[in-house]
Amino acid sequence: MVYNGHFASTVGGLVGKVEPDDELSNQLEEITTKVATSKEELDTVFQSALTDGMYANNQPGDSELRKAAEFTFRDDDSQEQYNIDDTWRLLAPRWQRMLATGEATGGTNWKEQPVKAGNRELYPYPGRKKLTGADGMLWVDSFKLYDPATGAANALGTDFEEPTLTELAEVSINDEYKSISN
Repeated sequence: MVYNGHFASTVGGLVGKVEPDDELSNQLEEITTKVATSKEELDTVFQSALTDGMYANNQPGDSELRKAAEFTFRDDDSQEQYNIDDTWRLLAPRWQRMLATGEATGGTNWKEQPVKAGNRELYPYPGRKKLTGADGMLWVDSFKLYDPATGAANALGTDFEEPTLTELAEVSINDEYKSISN
């Protein structure tokens, strides 16, 4: 405590030792009263803000509400939450096509698992419809200018003279997407 402008203690030590007198006893009593009053005020604030506020029924801290709260993806049937329309597709990466044609090895099937919310299965972006549907990914089904079996270009001909884009097949992301790791 500070006593007569100096740090002091009734036991001494690193600060000066003070023998209790009436003035010191009065200051100690005043401090003790203020601490007790502050504790009562803080208990009241705690009670009203937390116990009666945050932890009351139907408030974020309510134990029953916390038990019932769960995570869900913003996956809806209309795909509005993810802002996905019927034209959205994931283009299969080249390395995955190389796996399919035998030009490369490795990769394991990757299938997104749903988060169950009640009786609904919800998925991350791009949503259930695109991940599990038959048309979420575009896949090169065949090559016109290149033979994957030989690793060489096809013979010159019409495909080279009048090239057109290869047709892309629509496949399911959950059925065809590969992951590099196990």
